[in-house]
Amino acid sequence: MAQDKVDDARDALEDVKDKAFERFDDVKDKASDVADAATSRLGELKDKASDAFDDARGRAAGAFKDLSAQAKSGAAAAGAAAQDVAADAAGAARRAGADFASRIERQPIGAVLAAAAVGYFIGFLVHARR
Repeated sequence: MAQDKVDDARDALEDVKDKAFERFDDVKDKASDVADAATSRLGELKDKASDAFDDARGRAAGAFKDLSAQAKSGAAAAGAAAQDVAADAAGAARRAGADFASRIERQPIGAVLAAAAVGYFIGFLVHARR
């Protein structure tokens, strides 16, 4: 009887651990997708800005030669800065995901117990409302 309860608890903890790893993988994949999408979108925006700039420069080549050179430099710097920010954000998201994964891998029992405690607390709150 007691061994059955221990086995049931062990199985429940294993299920919680599996679900935690699945959720973590989902979060990590979504964070990576968001970072990749942001980087891709910034590249597209940079290309569009560069194309628009080239058109403006072609129409106003004589009178605005100095101004167009300054604008191109500013646009390139802004695009580079935006890509740097996106790369930093993507790196931070990846590092956070890797840190979370390594913590779970280093302390799987602690992670399972923490997940079980959270589940117990949520269950307590749900049943306390009744």
